[in-house]
Amino acid sequence: MATFVLVPGGWHGSWSFEAVVPLLEHAGRARVTSATLVGHSYGGMVIAAADRADGRIARLVHLDAYVPRDGESCWSSTTEHYREAFAAGFPCACGTGTVTPAVAAARCTA
Repeated sequence: MATFVLVPGGWHGSWSFEAVVPLLEHAGRARVTSATLVGHSYGGMVIAAADRADGRIARLVHLDAYVPRDGESCWSSTTEHYREAFAAGFPCACGTGTVTPAVAAARCTA
């Protein structure tokens, strides 16, 4: 059985995958043999380093995510519009540019 490691994008948390985890568990995806990394949004930048995992990664899935070429950053991979938004503190659903610990705690306990 494959293991799935779900990597949320920027301004997201584990709650992004709340609907997916039970489906994977029901399908019997609990034993660890090799991992499938699933990166969403900025998570695509994170999973791009999988070549350093020493053969433990079976596949990468970029789910509506950045797919960087070697040496690219999020900054160099995006448009001027998004660079300006990032610099200004891109608003998230909670109305701020970052998720505060209180907001994150509320989401995790809701």
